[in-house]
Amino acid sequence: MPDFEYLVFTASAAYSADPAKTAKPAFDLLTAHGKSAVLSVHHGLQVGDASKGYLFIGWQSVEAHKAIMANKTAYDEILAALRPCLAADTGVEFKHFTFEGKLEDVTSAPDTEFVAFQLPETMAHAEAVKLYNEILLPRFKKTKGWVGASGIGPCIEEKGLYLMALGWESKEAYDAATKEKEYTDDVRALSSVGKLNSLVHVKLNKA
Repeated sequence: MPDFEYLVFTASAAYSADPAKTAKPAFDLLTAHGKSAVLSVHHGLQVGDASKGYLFIGWQSVEAHKAIMANKTAYDEILAALRPCLAADTGVEFKHFTFEGKLEDVTSAPDTEFVAFQLPETMAHAEAVKLYNEILLPRFKKTKGWVGASGIGPCIEEKGLYLMALGWESKEAYDAATKEKEYTDDVRALSSVGKLNSLVHVKLNKA
């Protein structure tokens, strides 16, 4: 199962104006150094807030990513090329989440929703998967404008933290869904057992 790096940063003016052009040197280096370790690279701006940037990288495993980081020369070169994407005097935050597939239907959607949420540490992963498969996924499949879903990915670095990614035809399609009682009732099944950390919509670009 691939591990995905979910990275959030404050976007520079250059990246906000042209994400693809600004990020290309960094991602060219990443794919060159990463070779078969990197499965996919997607990035983009938050819908409604061009100051927030997101990077979503599929790795063969978190160990593959750590191997790149351990190569100081290569990693420093990648970080230097990434710096123009970041606002001055800012850093990045990232964590790794394990998913069952490569998530092409989600990352290629016109609009991608990322939901980070905390479940009780006492809740077994199998219980979380059951909740998703029996309540959330059937509801998503019935919802107009929904394109695809990632499943729920547990965080490698922080127990109880999960990430869910959903593909939508547009942010407006999501907004319309949230006005439907059946949709909100089923989605509340998640909030009834856990805590929402963040919910954002991103226009992803494939690097």
